[in-house]
Amino acid sequence: MSVNDFISTVSSLVRTSLKQSRTPRRAHRKLAPESLEDRRVLAAIGLTAQEQLLLELVNRARENPLAEVARYPEISNLNSGLPAGTLTSTPKQPLAPNPSLINAARMHSQDMLNNNYFSHVNLQGLSPSDRARNAGYGTGAGENIAWGGSTVPVDEIDQVYERHKALFLSPGHRENILEDDYREIGNGVRYGIFTTFPPQTDPARDWYAAMVTENFGNRGGNFFLTGVAFTDAVVSDDFYTVGEGVGNITVVATNASTGAVFSTITGSSGGYTLQVPAGSYNVVASGGGMNGTLSSTATVSSQNVKVDFVTTRATGGGGGATTPPPAPDSPPAAHPAEDIVAYANGVWYQFGSNGSSFDTQIWGSWSNTTWYDVATGDFNGDGDTDIVGRNSAGDWYVASSSGDRFSTASWGHWSNVVTWDDVRVADLNGDGRDDLVGRTNGQWWSGISNGSSFENQYWGRWSANLSWDDVRVGDFTGDGRADIAGRTSGQWWVASSTGSSFENSYWGRWSTAVDWQDVMVGDFDNDGRDDLVGRANGAWWIANSNGSAFRNEFWAAWTTTISWEDVQIADVNGDGRDDILGRANGAWWVARSTGSAFANQYLGSWSNQISWQNVMVLDANNDGRDDVVGRAGNEWWVALSNGSEFANQKWGMWQLHVAPAYTTTGVFS
Repeated sequence: MSVNDFISTVSSLVRTSLKQSRTPRRAHRKLAPESLEDRRVLAAIGLTAQEQLLLELVNRARENPLAEVARYPEISNLNSGLPAGTLTSTPKQPLAPNPSLINAARMHSQDMLNNNYFSHVNLQGLSPSDRARNAGYGTGAGENIAWGGSTVPVDEIDQVYERHKALFLSPGHRENILEDDYREIGNGVRYGIFTTFPPQTDPARDWYAAMVTENFGNRGGNFFLTGVAFTDAVVSDDFYTVGEGVGNITVVATNASTGAVFSTITGSSGGYTLQVPAGSYNVVASGGGMNGTLSSTATVSSQNVKVDFVTTRATGGGGGATTPPPAPDSPPAAHPAEDIVAYANGVWYQFGSNGSSFDTQIWGSWSNTTWYDVATGDFNGDGDTDIVGRNSAGDWYVASSSGDRFSTASWGHWSNVVTWDDVRVADLNGDGRDDLVGRTNGQWWSGISNGSSFENQYWGRWSANLSWDDVRVGDFTGDGRADIAGRTSGQWWVASSTGSSFENSYWGRWSTAVDWQDVMVGDFDNDGRDDLVGRANGAWWIANSNGSAFRNEFWAAWTTTISWEDVQIADVNGDGRDDILGRANGAWWVARSTGSAFANQYLGSWSNQISWQNVMVLDANNDGRDDVVGRAGNEWWVALSNGSEFANQKWGMWQLHVAPAYTTTGVFS
């Protein structure tokens, strides 16, 4: 069962009221152009691949309105449902993506999903123009909204095409899409559970839904060069398809008369925009893994101009000769398959992966007592995962993997008369051997590994009078040495490793007015620097590291109407960007990183009637993509990732009648 074509529109141009039906409705404002300073260098546009697709569909319709009508037999002419002459077949200027409008649109789509409403006026009474201004846009905005859903997970890409079609078929929305005075747009495409209530549905019903917001604006000022860099390799049709966008392409526009240079880079979805003074420009694209350069010319006068780059082609010289296409994407880099290690009744058990099941072996023993701060790391630098733990006397023991068993030895001692907080494993000096770090009475102490023991060293201090939350280890500076991040009174502080001590510095702030959940570390844009992620009121926020500070970015949201379990970091498609996994009502979802946002995707299900334990992430079959393992009773089950979905397989048995005290994953053999 599915629902489609729930749509509504707000235009900023003509009418002055909102209608409350599901049919097109609009609230409008007068356009008020606003002068802007010229900007020579602009940041990359952060659209998701689906949002880029929606932008391309809108601009395709604007470029040739009659051709867009011909795609849909449901309407007979451009002014179907409108007074004759309302719309003309004249090409309309392409819309340039605007970061503030993008954020406003994303937040509204997510807010409607989170709070189960469908309206241009949000629950705080804010109109589209209010929300655009609050997001940093200099004036008001028009708006289209649409949603569709199903009782089974939706195809996220198909939903973009369907929502655009529904909006274009609707007379009022078609007016907004083809309004020539608009120059800028922000698309917000979000996915999740959306609940409808009587009288819309009786009884109330949950839908797997796609929610779309299009915000349109015109601040005046200079016009834009805009476009997208793409391979055209997924579907060879001279049009952007999800999966074809090429990020990090440098786009340079040089004014042919003045020599003024304007440049930007394409976002991860391939899109870019440059606001330039009127004139003729030579536009060159280069970098981003592209062989050679692509060039074009464009004249900007009284409207935006679109310049796209198909990265597998050359646009100049040699009569348009093509350059050889780049090699196909390589499969994810393989590394040794990861195993499970579990500790019960004083015995360490290893469940070694052979690629399709687990082989169970006894690997060693520890005293059958309570152990503290049990963790994994490569403490001797041999590439295998080891186990570390501290007994009640303060003695540190390491179970070093030799590939087929553990060899346990005493490695050091920490005082047992003080309380240790935030004990972590980290390679503090970047020598390839993991170390220990912990805090007592505000002082940070390390246990630096020399390969066979820990040497205790004082590394720095955090105030003992403050409450520190979400203390996390990561290489936030990207120098190969682990750092420590912690939050107090909303402020993020980072103890950056110099290799021999910590240097404390303020890096950013998160709101103290909300409850932060699932605060984790990952490299979500694959830039070599670790970032932080956290969820508040369903919204996923990234504290994106630039090497010396965090920049807060909204990346996606998960519904707050259901409980999420087993939320973990994983790279499910092996692209080098960390993703977020979570399970709700038995369904596994991934917030898959595009490099600038998360795209929510359904991966598969586990029975919701079973109590799943020891749920962990590992690469079980050595394909470079992370999988999930969990124990149901005495059975180990693995959800194998192929990059887009999970395949559930039974891999082995837990033979004991007691639950393990500790379980972990790693490359042990």
